[in-house]
Amino acid sequence: MRKCMRWLIGVLAIGLFTGCGQAPVHAKTGAADVLRSMSVGLADTVEKVMPSVVVVQTETTRFPIYHDFFFRPIPGRPEKLAGQGSGVIIDKNGHVLTSHHVIHNADLIKVVLKVVA
Repeated sequence: MRKCMRWLIGVLAIGLFTGCGQAPVHAKTGAADVLRSMSVGLADTVEKVMPSVVVVQTETTRFPIYHDFFFRPIPGRPEKLAGQGSGVIIDKNGHVLTSHHVIHNADLIKVVLKVVA
């Protein structure tokens, strides 16, 4: 999983620093031109990657344990907890890469794609 994340970060970094097809930045250009070129490169990279970004929604059941005055355990009622995180589609089969803490102990996992208006 870390290898996939490094791969994704590498792709984004290459797109950012190569300017995504923009003209190369020469050493004689000013700082504002360099920043403008990087900004355009970042915007182009985000535009290309954005369709593969998804929202990962989860639902987890928790069984709380409370304690009375004498510290005896009292089981509580089950609670449904909603969670949310992000992920990215990494291949044509629809495999989604997300962080472990987003889906850890989840009873229900739902992936939401970008809504096209």
